[in-house]
Amino acid sequence: ADGPSRMRTYTMKQMELMQKAKKKSELRSIPWKTPPAELLRAVPPPFDQLPIVKPTTYESVTSQLVAESPLLIENPFLEYAKFEAARTDRMPSQSFLIFYPMSDEPSPIRVLVRSTARVADLIGLCCFKYAYVGRKPPLK
Repeated sequence: ADGPSRMRTYTMKQMELMQKAKKKSELRSIPWKTPPAELLRAVPPPFDQLPIVKPTTYESVTSQLVAESPLLIENPFLEYAKFEAARTDRMPSQSFLIFYPMSDEPSPIRVLVRSTARVADLIGLCCFKYAYVGRKPPLK
């Protein structure tokens, strides 16, 4: 009557050991102890009690010099300057010779504009170049 040993009893014992180990690892009680006074003094106050400090902004020296420069031209069409394509840009661009019939000077102004600009942007850039060059009469 020597048969195989009863595997189920070993499985049950193994399961009980695993359940006890799991209970021990899950449950842990830590008693509360009042911390020493020197540790309590080192704790910062809550965020709602801290003073609000606004960050200080610094202006670069270059920005200060540009702002103080007497050569700074007030150009109302400055927002259209971003559509001007530099000759060194690798972006596709188009070149136009713009004649200003109302100007005192008859020579045209060459305008190099990015090809992504719309017609309204080109017109604004032409006004910017006219004011930047200092042609008379000034645009209104």
